[in-house]
Amino acid sequence: MALIVFLNIKGGVAKTTTVIGVAEALAAMGRRVLVIDADHQCASSDLLLGEARFTQADSRQRTLHDLLAAMLEDDFHPDQFKAYVAPEASNVTALRPKMAALPCSFRINDFDTNMAKARKSADPAAFQSTWTKRVGAFSRWVSQNFDHALVDCPPSLARQVRFLLRAADGYVVPCIPDRISVRGALWLQDRMEKSSIKTRPLGVAWTLYREQNKNHKTMVGMVDAMAGRAGKFKELPRPFKTIIPNATAIVSAAERESPASTLAQKYSPEFASKFHELAREIEARAVATR
Repeated sequence: MALIVFLNIKGGVAKTTTVIGVAEALAAMGRRVLVIDADHQCASSDLLLGEARFTQADSRQRTLHDLLAAMLEDDFHPDQFKAYVAPEASNVTALRPKMAALPCSFRINDFDTNMAKARKSADPAAFQSTWTKRVGAFSRWVSQNFDHALVDCPPSLARQVRFLLRAADGYVVPCIPDRISVRGALWLQDRMEKSSIKTRPLGVAWTLYREQNKNHKTMVGMVDAMAGRAGKFKELPRPFKTIIPNATAIVSAAERESPASTLAQKYSPEFASKFHELAREIEARAVATR
């Protein structure tokens, strides 16, 4: 099992679209996939479950926010994890048996307040020990029930993101090949180091690429040539070969409400193959870095 976080400090880089596309491609490959929505905007929750199921999960307090709050309790048991996961989370009918989602909530921004309340009544060392155990328990439960778990994050290192990073096997950086987005990716590396988060980077996933944009082509070439070497891109994780284009068909497919029979029908064969290629690359690197 690989628990993989998709994260960039820069917003608007197609994190949600990439997470869903890769997750569905992995499911089409026969993998059991869990998508964890850690973003307070709840976009992947809505897209995977539909508005009615997402609203129901939030009203029943069966979201990531509620799970993290429950894990603060002394009597929390790993058997409770399952209650927060929604099965058959896809609008691609052929993939539903393989996909599940742990939705987010707009209330996730209150989690820091809940943490502060819990800490007031606990010895700091004991509390940290309990929280560390929760990370391990969550990682073990996910590995026992899924082949892969993909995390859709906000453009920040919010507390829920740090928790999931510490449970993760690696992270992917979705990034538009432009100066501002690459700067966000580099800033992320710096923030990770300063936060003492040791999760391994799996690579940069180029997104929203425009073939006709000269700056995009130049940036891809520069980073490919310099990533991991001396120079301004030294700290940037090695990019994946597969590049996801900026195509209206991909955006429309990700946001469609009507069900599709297959991944190819949802995205078109051309773009479905892109997600398949990227999914295979990510899976290979995740296995290789264990």
